[in-house]
Amino acid sequence: MLSSGGFELPFPGHGPSVSSLCRTNEGTRRCLEAWAGTQTSARYAGALCPGAPAKAGPSPHGLVAQGSGPRPLRPRSAAPFPGPRAGEAAAGGADRSGAAAMRLLLLACLRAQTGNATTAARIRNHLHAAGHICVLKDAFMYESAAEIANLTSSDKFDAALAIHLYKGGRLLQGSRIPFGIIFGGTDVNEDIKCKEKRQVMGAVLERARFAVAFTVEMKELAAAEWPDARKKIYVQSQGINTTPSETFDWYRFLQNAGIPADSGPVHLFLLVCGLRRVKDPLYLVEAFSEWHRKDPSVHLGIIGPAVDPLFTSEVKERVKRAPGVHVLQELPQQELHAALRSCLALVNSSISEGMSAAILEAMDLEIPVLARNIPGNAAIVKHKETGLLFSTPQEFVALSKGLMNDPILEKEIVSRAKEYVEKHHSWEGERKTYQSLVQRLQG
Repeated sequence: MLSSGGFELPFPGHGPSVSSLCRTNEGTRRCLEAWAGTQTSARYAGALCPGAPAKAGPSPHGLVAQGSGPRPLRPRSAAPFPGPRAGEAAAGGADRSGAAAMRLLLLACLRAQTGNATTAARIRNHLHAAGHICVLKDAFMYESAAEIANLTSSDKFDAALAIHLYKGGRLLQGSRIPFGIIFGGTDVNEDIKCKEKRQVMGAVLERARFAVAFTVEMKELAAAEWPDARKKIYVQSQGINTTPSETFDWYRFLQNAGIPADSGPVHLFLLVCGLRRVKDPLYLVEAFSEWHRKDPSVHLGIIGPAVDPLFTSEVKERVKRAPGVHVLQELPQQELHAALRSCLALVNSSISEGMSAAILEAMDLEIPVLARNIPGNAAIVKHKETGLLFSTPQEFVALSKGLMNDPILEKEIVSRAKEYVEKHHSWEGERKTYQSLVQRLQG
């Protein structure tokens, strides 16, 4: 059951580029908002949410280019965000509880292939299915709360939601309409350390009718800083579902990455993240490259959008001098899921995480997870039960070698991880949560 404070709610509780570069602020805003409304293959670390999940087969350990390849992918729904189901109202009508439909503003950072963008698109779909109109706006395109106040007035919004207590929430300071907040992760993990940001976030949380944390640990961090808000913070894990492409060409993918696939087995570890410092994609580079020199079959692929262009350049320059490590070309979400299914493991080396959708997607795809031992990762990965946690690059290498040499451990880990995702990261449970919470914004 979803809980807040000491009581329970009566429903289950449980991160392709924009087609062209927009050269003006207004053009960028329109491009990103159009992208958020129509995107069908979002960020690598974001979770897509089609209908009921289908089973995925076990991961291949070492794919030999000649004579064997990734097993055929089982058919899955290709629609990432299903429309209203039977019995659900279309947008603009009354919601399922019979309450009046609302016109909702949802503020989030809508940069392509980021977790906030896919979370926003998923939440918007949940609210549309309940009969509400939900309009996404990119928080990066607005400078002040006054701009948003003018927007909510001119466009006649009834209420608002914001993802990220600082980046989105700061724009709702002094809002004349009711609003709710969804924590992003870096807000309560990192921004809380800055006095000015902490003051802004506290003021926003005080006015919010509710807040959503992805984990109990995230809720406790926020409640420790703002005790009066504890009873309004609800815990709802991200809903996860995966849609691997049925036509993905694994060997072309390896060829494009510069990974030789015709001279023996390839053991590819895939690090999926937006390229920015908090994701720390360089953390394992030196240790992994040293391992590759001893075992040329192992490769580390870093894949994700260039969120921080300067840092991305730094990553690429460093990787040029690291044999066995590759910065890979971005893939649409469904192709990335297919690539994951052919890898040995998913890697996460972040300094800070709210809740990594890439980790949960790998679990759903029955691919082992090796994650840095930080609170956000440890909240969803139990060491040697649903994945492997490492605290140093050397420990990562040791655990990876053990995983490669112990198929029984691999099988047990992926089986338990799949069960965990199905039990605790239900897309249907997430939908019920947001459809119920949004009713608190009425009146």
